[in-house]
Amino acid sequence: MEGKYKKILPEEVFITIFEREPTEAELWMGVPAKGFEGHRPTGNNFMDLFARLLRQHGHKKPEFYAHKMGLKTHEFNLCIKGMSGVTANEWIWRYLHLASRELLAKTKWKVTEVGQRLGFSSLNTFTRFFYRMEKLHPLDYRWKYGE
Repeated sequence: MEGKYKKILPEEVFITIFEREPTEAELWMGVPAKGFEGHRPTGNNFMDLFARLLRQHGHKKPEFYAHKMGLKTHEFNLCIKGMSGVTANEWIWRYLHLASRELLAKTKWKVTEVGQRLGFSSLNTFTRFFYRMEKLHPLDYRWKYGE
């Protein structure tokens, strides 16, 4: 049964963290013109809701999202793992990694502000997260990839 359906990963869902209208190319990919939430629709209501909540609330534990979606943590983790092939925690981290890269590269916000926007409790927590994911300090990433 393995491999019968496409796994839904953050890299295929995430388009942008910014509030904006979808581009012509995004409209062709099926992104709605009204109610654009920075995501490519998956056709899976569960994963679309999870992505919407993650964008809204940021860095929270899977228990938080399970509660928001009316599930027990164990059920939530099983659903995410079954539909994506990765744990709920990894899905959250990969999504936040994409968002943090975009904010660091395309804004002049202080690193503290980027971390706060993504729901991290402190600069130190965000910096450790970003370094673990990117193997670069957030300021080094901005210097290398910023506009």
